[in-house]
Amino acid sequence: KTTFGLVLAIYVALEEKGKVYLLFPSTLLVQQAHERLESFIGRLGVKLEVVSYHANLTKKQASEAKERIAKGEYQIRITTSSFLARNFQLLENRRFHLIFVDDVDALLRRSKNVDRVLKLLGFPQEVIDEALMILELRSKLRRALRVGGKELEKIRNLLDSAQERLQKFLSRGKTGLLVVSGASIRARRTKRIKLFQELLGFQLGSRLEMSRNVADLYAHPKKDLMVEAAELAKRLGGGGLLFVPMHGGLPMAQELAKQLEKLGIKALVYGKARRRLLEAFKSGEVDVLVGVASSRSPLARGLDLPQRVRYAVFAGVPKIKISLEFREEFKPYRAVILLARLRDLLSQRERRQADNYIERLRRLSPLLSPQEKQAILEAMQAGKQLKGFLGKAQKLFSEVAQFLELVLSREEIRRALRENPHLSLVEENGQYFLVVPDAVAYIQASGRTSRLYAGGVSRGLSVILVDDDVAMQGLMREVRWFAEDVEWKSLDEVDLEQLISEVDRDRELIAKILRGEASLQLKDPVKSCLLVVESPNKARTIARFFGKPSKRRIGSLTLYEVSTGDKVLGIVASGGHVFDLAIGVGLHGVLVNDGEITPVYAPITRCRRCGESYTEPRDVCPKCGGKNFENKLDIVQQLRGVAGEVDIVYIGTDADSEGEKIGWDIAQALSPYTDQIRRIEFHEITRRAILEALNSPREIDVRLVGAQLVRRVEDRW
Repeated sequence: KTTFGLVLAIYVALEEKGKVYLLFPSTLLVQQAHERLESFIGRLGVKLEVVSYHANLTKKQASEAKERIAKGEYQIRITTSSFLARNFQLLENRRFHLIFVDDVDALLRRSKNVDRVLKLLGFPQEVIDEALMILELRSKLRRALRVGGKELEKIRNLLDSAQERLQKFLSRGKTGLLVVSGASIRARRTKRIKLFQELLGFQLGSRLEMSRNVADLYAHPKKDLMVEAAELAKRLGGGGLLFVPMHGGLPMAQELAKQLEKLGIKALVYGKARRRLLEAFKSGEVDVLVGVASSRSPLARGLDLPQRVRYAVFAGVPKIKISLEFREEFKPYRAVILLARLRDLLSQRERRQADNYIERLRRLSPLLSPQEKQAILEAMQAGKQLKGFLGKAQKLFSEVAQFLELVLSREEIRRALRENPHLSLVEENGQYFLVVPDAVAYIQASGRTSRLYAGGVSRGLSVILVDDDVAMQGLMREVRWFAEDVEWKSLDEVDLEQLISEVDRDRELIAKILRGEASLQLKDPVKSCLLVVESPNKARTIARFFGKPSKRRIGSLTLYEVSTGDKVLGIVASGGHVFDLAIGVGLHGVLVNDGEITPVYAPITRCRRCGESYTEPRDVCPKCGGKNFENKLDIVQQLRGVAGEVDIVYIGTDADSEGEKIGWDIAQALSPYTDQIRRIEFHEITRRAILEALNSPREIDVRLVGAQLVRRVEDRW
């Protein structure tokens, strides 16, 4: 995704002569993106002005970069998302053709960033306010429709007028393009996030999508954990990332680094993004980097060196150790984890209460800075009551802490936790801790070893040295929630030398490609596809089999976008037939000439009020008097636009002769716009049935199409 963003930035800057803004979550990624962008520009032999701002600049460099940003002396600008929030006054008068967001979750930690991005794309504040008002009016309308009342007609009129004004602005098409991405998009559907749909026509999805080619291995140490981790790194060689569990922190990472040094392995602890360390590792001056296995660790989420990173070793299962002394060290995200783990052990009433607390903590926690959270914790410990918004947060934190203490004081709950095969309840110095596996940290950290490149997805190697069997069992289970095809193997079962040779073969090829010494045909491991079904409900149901889908609005169509693993699948509904026998042509839509029968089809026009269908233009529906019509030719044009974006179109209309005819009509209409159109057939609406159908497409059966043509002519005659 990052490479795509960089190439798209160059294209927009060169071909459209527009300004581009690239937003990344961390200093390290800003630096890496700038270096790669300059490399691409140099290899193209073109001239583009690029400016970046990050924490590792010297005072002089930072001053110069800010000055260039303020004056607009660049074509492509690269910063962190936090820079956007802190320095918007330097940017607000600029307009961008393209804004590419590498980690949308980092951007949306500050909800006002939505407004900032929209302004930079060319949306005036009054248009943003209008869209917010439309969202509010829609909410009021839903309430009014439930309870009735005199306000209903007034709300409808206000909403209709506001939508007309907004549509008038949007029809001018003078705003920029926004592309957002993320490793795991978790943004909540707040009112401001809904502005993306209202003004730009898309919704954020939350499905974790990945292309992964990692050998996931585990081993039980026969000696000291640190010693065995260091010996394994010695055996595997340079280009390694070593991780310690989060509860061990940097002290444990430093202990492991010392053990590595004893074996002659040059190791450095990577606790925060530092360019010098990264360059030393990249050049081979340092053999391995050591860090903490956490989804927030820069080593787990901020490193993108496909030509250098060969393997990952985990000195202990990636896990989170949660203290059950809540008033002493209350952390909202850990409370959410604990509530989620406990809910299945609770009564129905307590489960509802736990769900309510999870919802409120997730909504409120992102609104607090780390300093404010610490102030709340200190107030809780001192028995002081804060005021205002912090007081509201303190009240919630105290309620949650009291609820958890009450639940965990019950012996049956503690017994259930002790007997749980995927969780560990441990006691240390009289204090209890719950140990839970951290699947997200594992996926992100091990994923550094397997990256998308021109030859496909590079081979990676990951080994967990198991220090907690229960946590390992829990990790195996939870990783499959995100990546169903992960296959765990014991280190003793595999040919490690063969695996390493596969890893090194890909690294050599990637290095040659990056140096411009190798060229090969692009091997795309993920195909973009469009699935056309008949019913909007069916499209929505299929999309939900694959997580929460992203949504795009294309005219009157709603396109759901999901990942099936090897496909990025767009799902859309035709709304049934798009063509029917034309009225007023020949004999009920059939021409008879010298014994030859020729059916004549025309696009269907449907009255939105009563649903009556026609094949000729009408101003007024003769059945109900309605004047609002849907023309299926518009649907066809919108489908053609989407078909031109994808590698292959799948026709998934109903599995009967009528569905075959609908599919044939759609295929004929789309065939000039795409190279591949295939028919898929499924007889039940399940995830398994859809995946099986996608993996076994066929051609459209023209015999069934002919049978339906004859049947339709007979119906008319």
